[in-house]
Amino acid sequence: MRGSLAAGRTEAKDWFLPQAGLLFRRSDDNEAFASYTQNMRAFESSATGGPFATTQAGFDALYLKPETSTTYELGFRTKSPRFQGVIAGDYVDFKDRIIAFANGSGIQSNPAILQNVGDVRSWGVEAAGTFRVTPHLSLFASYAYNESEYQDDVVNAAGTIIAATAGKTVVNSPRHLAKGEITWDTGSFSARIGANYTSKRYYSFENDAEVGGFVIVDASIGYRFNERISVQANATNLFDRDYVSTIGTNGFANRGDSQTLLAGAPQQFFVTVKAGF
Repeated sequence: MRGSLAAGRTEAKDWFLPQAGLLFRRSDDNEAFASYTQNMRAFESSATGGPFATTQAGFDALYLKPETSTTYELGFRTKSPRFQGVIAGDYVDFKDRIIAFANGSGIQSNPAILQNVGDVRSWGVEAAGTFRVTPHLSLFASYAYNESEYQDDVVNAAGTIIAATAGKTVVNSPRHLAKGEITWDTGSFSARIGANYTSKRYYSFENDAEVGGFVIVDASIGYRFNERISVQANATNLFDRDYVSTIGTNGFANRGDSQTLLAGAPQQFFVTVKAGF
């Protein structure tokens, strides 16, 4: 960053952040659980992120409240000789959520601007399970559904709306995540193939710009000669899918597609040989 570093003081303090959890064990193989957590996020103090990643004038103009959250979780776990699974739901209520607004090109040393944007509500359900079909063959699957929305519009000091975010989906927050995997392992020979799905993600606060969903397939095959020597070949992005992996590296814009997007890694192959002495 050009110029001198910003100097000053930020404060994030809360003397009471309670946490509570419950566990009901119906049997050795089945249990229900619940939790309640209050948390507060401290400000990042580095020169590359947080309130100090700006000019002195920019820092002096900031008036940030620490971001707080209240989380509720409820779930159930089960296991048997052939199946293990879990399902859980959660609800998170954020207060004084902090987001970074893009302020021009980051490569030209234009830092993103931080601002409290009010409340964010998030709720979701996730489930995962492993099923052992045979002693050598197992299947794994997981799925997560998440709804995260801004509850307020972003306004300036005069009360004028600068970003109509109320009711909009939180940026970089996919609604659906899923994973599936098939594994074959005889003890000496192993093979695995898995797929990961990520649904679309918005990269503007008003949700008028997005990147599409994608499925990435990975695979591996290996052989154990003995307890000390093994070899394994891995393939990532097996079908060489083009996709956007990272968004928001320079903050997010209110609207439009002025954004920094990073492409995902192409098809890659690796071979690993392990030897113990």
